[in-house]
Amino acid sequence: MSCATDDLKANLGLTICDEPLAKGVDETIFIGRFAWLDTSTASGTNKKIITTLTLKAGKKLLRYIGQGYSNQITSGFTANEYGNLVPQGLRYILFSNNADDEAELDALLNKNDVFAIVKKNGNPGSYKIIGWKTGLRVTNLTSDSNDDALKGAYTIEMSAPDETTTYYTFQHTNGAPAVDDTDTYLEGLALAIS
Repeated sequence: MSCATDDLKANLGLTICDEPLAKGVDETIFIGRFAWLDTSTASGTNKKIITTLTLKAGKKLLRYIGQGYSNQITSGFTANEYGNLVPQGLRYILFSNNADDEAELDALLNKNDVFAIVKKNGNPGSYKIIGWKTGLRVTNLTSDSNDDALKGAYTIEMSAPDETTTYYTFQHTNGAPAVDDTDTYLEGLALAIS
């Protein structure tokens, strides 16, 4: 993408000249539930960019840390007579055998109002929200104590089969001129559990 102003589709107050694609997502993912949200704010110039989240008192985003390419987001397209779908998915691996981590996982197993915020690799990488409109739900959970690579880690797969758009983006800025502080902002909303 060129930096010429006539080539920019939206001026969000940030100068982003090139956003090359790169394989994978960051090792850290953030997970929340709609039941924990108090408010969210979309950008005034692009409704697919969420700029703030406010959580209810006593609630925090869950933060999981993977390794290498253990975390993955997916998206597809399904043509349907009554409206097209863009199903979204998340796979993450919980490298922990801590009872507290397992309790957090258990609490998500029967929920369908889950969303995840994941940073795509690249320079700069942007944060994508998976399941933002219809929610993620756990569709598969495996653990194999004899697996040489994972050594009994939990592999969790979640899907949002009823999404109708591509991923939303999460981007928080602060100050004038606007400085992207999304990493710091999300850490402030997070509770480290692994």
